[in-house]
Amino acid sequence: MTLPQLRKEIESCFHDKPHQKVLACVRDVKSWLDTSLREMPFHSFQHQFWLFCDRPNHVTWKYRKFSTDSWLPEAGQNQIELFDLDITGDNTIPRVTCKYNNHCKVAAKIRLFQAPGTPIIEGNDTAYEGQFIRTAYQGEAGSLICKSEGGNPVPTVAWYRNDSLVDDTIDPPAEPAEPNITRNTYSYTADIDYHLAVFECRVDNTVLQSYLSATIFLQVYKEPDQPTLNGPSTVISGTTYKWTCISRGGSPEPIITMKLSDIQFSTGIEQTSVQLSDNTFTVTVVLSWAPNFSTTNNNETLSCNVKHDQPRGDVVQNASLQLIVLPRIPVVTIPQSAYSETTGQSVTLQCTVFSPDTALQSVSWIFNNGVSTKRITQSSNATKYTGTTTTTPSLTIINLSSTDVGTYTCTATNTGGTGSSNAISLSVTGSKLPCRVLLPELLLRLTCSGVKVVNGVQTDVVINGSSRYSGGTLAAPSLTITNTQNTDEGTYVCYATNIVGTSNSQNTFLDVTGEIPTVQVSFPNYNVNYFSSITLICTVLSQPAALQVYWRKTLAGTTTNIDVINSGGKYSGSTISTPSLTVINAASSDEANYTCYATNSVELDRVYQSHYTLSAVSIDDCFCLHPFVHRI
Repeated sequence: MTLPQLRKEIESCFHDKPHQKVLACVRDVKSWLDTSLREMPFHSFQHQFWLFCDRPNHVTWKYRKFSTDSWLPEAGQNQIELFDLDITGDNTIPRVTCKYNNHCKVAAKIRLFQAPGTPIIEGNDTAYEGQFIRTAYQGEAGSLICKSEGGNPVPTVAWYRNDSLVDDTIDPPAEPAEPNITRNTYSYTADIDYHLAVFECRVDNTVLQSYLSATIFLQVYKEPDQPTLNGPSTVISGTTYKWTCISRGGSPEPIITMKLSDIQFSTGIEQTSVQLSDNTFTVTVVLSWAPNFSTTNNNETLSCNVKHDQPRGDVVQNASLQLIVLPRIPVVTIPQSAYSETTGQSVTLQCTVFSPDTALQSVSWIFNNGVSTKRITQSSNATKYTGTTTTTPSLTIINLSSTDVGTYTCTATNTGGTGSSNAISLSVTGSKLPCRVLLPELLLRLTCSGVKVVNGVQTDVVINGSSRYSGGTLAAPSLTITNTQNTDEGTYVCYATNIVGTSNSQNTFLDVTGEIPTVQVSFPNYNVNYFSSITLICTVLSQPAALQVYWRKTLAGTTTNIDVINSGGKYSGSTISTPSLTVINAASSDEANYTCYATNSVELDRVYQSHYTLSAVSIDDCFCLHPFVHRI
């Protein structure tokens, strides 16, 4: 029998089972006597196999197909070649016998080493972009089943999650039996951490150079937490407000809509979404909206609706609040902010009122004269005021006088509240002239010796025309007092008169304070030897501090100032820190009367500060003199 005939005979032998595949590739060598087949893997190339016998010569081959034996023509060769064996089950596996010298023989069943089938993950999974995805729910139990058909030796089937082994246990045989199927079932409890994790089934045996693989993703659904809706519940018509709806803890990302009753908002929506490290989403929706009193009923429901799409049915959550919409307050405007009219005339202060949502309830005006305020309404003095109604909000003032001078504010009220205009300033010409004292309190220092006496408050004394006063005129209404004295202390009132009448300022109190230095000497008489030195003791007490100390010498009725600096060393001292005077190298010409003087800012104020409100005056008639005479 030729090899082509053998091939044809083998193919026809299994023609009744053409769809079954090669399931195994192993050897079962049974030997007796001293002869056996070589124990080495059979090589397979497109179902072409070589069998070897370990005797180089005198070898004959016999091929047994079912119960029929036939000797093969490859006598004397230790190799036999078979093609395209399609073997199903052990009972149909042919047996080949190697006979040696017609005495010793070895029989071997032909078993094939074979790669396992491609792994198959069971289940009705969704295909997305070439990948299989299985949905699961947080906390839900599930399983992944992977199977491989055939393979010899029996393959390993293992599950990996993100390249880490999670299960390599082969399932026990199934009932009913599934021949030549190797299976692994991985059981799990879905967690959000499994979301989009890669689960891989790996199948391997010794025939493969690299394992076979099939992958699937888990899409874990987690219902969001109850949403929150934050924002005002009481709003004013026409004003834009913001409401914020937040959904946390959901996966995948939910869909959020905002509704007023059954009407969904399509504008004014701003949405942001953040995926957290635990694979859940925080979705924030901000609604910017201005309610309208005329179109929005009170107690309408503003709701935030969160829709979480899931294969087993959508989950819809919502948060809501009841809206109370208040009408807008009236809009009050004035076309003119200042009016001026003469005494005895009338003036109309214009005011326009717009109440956008509800009818006006009342109109009134607020008058402020700088001292007090009063409200002017429709029921106020009809001989003085007209207008101030919901139909005629402007105010007409009749028979103007100086008492009408001030500011006026138009106000209007509806159910939403009260609106006000800007202030209107009204001036009335021909009224009494207002008079104010710009310096409500003035502190002066008096540089005059003697006991300080505070006079009582002076009233009803007209001071215009005195030589020590200036001002008090139309051109210069301010009052200037020169050579201030204790008698000037008191309350001052400014009066102004025109043809209408006389008005006056508020009271202004003038407090006159300040003292010149106190100068004291220790001894009235001193004796000194010729060519000796002597110090004439002088003590200065001054508040404020002294600014100058100096000495004068009187001899034979002539008084001269002692110039210590230019005395050529004759004198020392006579300073603020050392007010005493030292006379050096005494001589008969030094015999005289000596007087110590001191000045402070009280005196300087009067001499040098002429630009103050008080005019500069001479103080010749008011100085501090301590005529203590020192005899040498």
